[in-house]
Amino acid sequence: MGDKCAWFHVFCAAVYGAMALWVQYEYYFNPGSLFVGWLTVGIMMVTAVGMFIPAFMCCFPHVLATPGAFCCKLIYFLLLAGSITCQILFGAMLCTGKDWVPESTNSTLTQMFQDWDGDGPVAKSWDILHEGYFCCGINDISDWQDNSPQFVDYAEHQPVNITNDLIYPDSCCTDGYRFQYCGLMNGDYNNNDWGCLQFITEYALYQAIIAGGIIVSISGMEFICITWTFVFGAAQPIETPYKLYQ
Repeated sequence: MGDKCAWFHVFCAAVYGAMALWVQYEYYFNPGSLFVGWLTVGIMMVTAVGMFIPAFMCCFPHVLATPGAFCCKLIYFLLLAGSITCQILFGAMLCTGKDWVPESTNSTLTQMFQDWDGDGPVAKSWDILHEGYFCCGINDISDWQDNSPQFVDYAEHQPVNITNDLIYPDSCCTDGYRFQYCGLMNGDYNNNDWGCLQFITEYALYQAIIAGGIIVSISGMEFICITWTFVFGAAQPIETPYKLYQ
């Protein structure tokens, strides 16, 4: 039974480790990811704690089997249980993403829109979103002309004559019609004219539910395991070779 519990804790640590890698991947390679700002820090802290808790849980039965020092055992249990409870609460918050993900996503995209920087990293992030989700702007394609003075200024200083009534970044052009300056002279019909907000919100909500479900499931099982061990394992001393030969 002890070996099975140890392997279970190793499995929990591995799941948290895999989730940490997933969050890092989404953070660096998917600008439309849920995992930005404070949420990335929070999830990485939860996964880091989740990777270390199993090591302490493997030692917990041996601590309980030590004669005396009940207060120390209780403190050990409360620290582990408190850490796991925080993880569960954080996971539950992620699972309620429909209450806060749309606002968070809109805020993130609005900030990215305001920070658009021509050929810089923010503009490249928008290109990734446009090409990945086949969308343009936040609500629709007209956002670039109506609400982005820095883009309009950038477009007016390009070495081409603007022929489009509505201008937008090249990444908004549809496949087969995408070339340099196509957003300025491609015609007004060969583009993805719907906004990115709805698509990215749906994906961010999916991420929140997946991450929250993993955290709640793994941490919930750990909480049950540690509580069971504390309640029923304190009175079960571990037989040592010294005791066996007495």
